[in-house]
Amino acid sequence: MFKQMSKDRKVTVKLLAKAMTVLKSVYKSMLQTDGTPINGQGAVALLLNIKDDILKEDKDAIIAERAAQASYATEVQASKESLTAAYKELGEHKATNCALKVTLLDQQQTLVQQSEKLTANMAELAALGLKCDDLVKNYEKTKKARAFDNGQLSDVVDIIADSDIGTRIVLAQDGGGPPAQSDAEAVVGPN
Repeated sequence: MFKQMSKDRKVTVKLLAKAMTVLKSVYKSMLQTDGTPINGQGAVALLLNIKDDILKEDKDAIIAERAAQASYATEVQASKESLTAAYKELGEHKATNCALKVTLLDQQQTLVQQSEKLTANMAELAALGLKCDDLVKNYEKTKKARAFDNGQLSDVVDIIADSDIGTRIVLAQDGGGPPAQSDAEAVVGPN
């Protein structure tokens, strides 16, 4: 648009120059009633002012166009820099997103593995719980049986340690005869 308007102004200036030349020649050829040439300087001066205004307008338009082009170039450069920064930031976001996805997948795998271990541990604990329940349930009974066994072993150790006097012999001597069934039960325990 600027180029077309500049071209139009130059054509107008040329036309005005030709019009002034023609107007000057017309005024020179015209004579007043007394025979003196007509002074057409007012009309020529008006055309000259119009021509000067158009030349000034063209000069101002060229300056404005150069400023607009410089401003446009600056805006284009700023836009390029802004776009480059946006693409860089987008790339960084995508890289971070990918890294987070990899971390998430790793953590999901770890979670699955830990869940499997937890399930196995819970099954093992349940099995041990069943065994322990049986042991706890029979604890008092087992405690009494082990106490009795310890007592029996203590008697055996005493018998072996005092091999010439045994518990049976002592029982027999105290009672004055062979040990009774109740004495045997006291030594050996109930059947």
